[in-house]
Amino acid sequence: MGSGKSSVGRKLSALAQAAFIDLDDYIVEKYGRSIPELFSEEGEKGFRRRESEALKEVLEAAACDSKELSLILSLGGGTIVCEENAALLHEKSTVIFLRAKLETLEMRLEGGKDKRPLLKNHSISPLLAERTPLYESNSDIIIDTDALNTTEVAQLIIESLKYYNRE
Repeated sequence: MGSGKSSVGRKLSALAQAAFIDLDDYIVEKYGRSIPELFSEEGEKGFRRRESEALKEVLEAAACDSKELSLILSLGGGTIVCEENAALLHEKSTVIFLRAKLETLEMRLEGGKDKRPLLKNHSISPLLAERTPLYESNSDIIIDTDALNTTEVAQLIIESLKYYNRE
């Protein structure tokens, strides 16, 4: 949350001329309700079930054997916490963790907590402490974003993917 996944994903999509899907936007469109509404109506467990279903749909639709960058997929902050999702992502994609320090995330999220059910009336600090090891262990590439703008992060991803995908 707040690492810039959606903003960087859009920029990367434009630079790489690849399709872009924000999984949260896909879920909202598919189910006709906002993320906070889904959390409120179904709880986190119900939302995570829907998120997993949506992830499978998107990855199946984007199946590609090429090493070319064909789809940029921005995930919600909790998507990879589910072991099945993490395994599916490793099988079908290159997973990139956009890492940022606590201070950076707090600054970026200031004023927008009402749109993020897990942060409503809570600090991001415990969530970050819980998730960071999962993000790190489930990522193929890690990019530190604190001092970079979206264009710089997107360019760094393109360069990292060239190196990562070498045969």
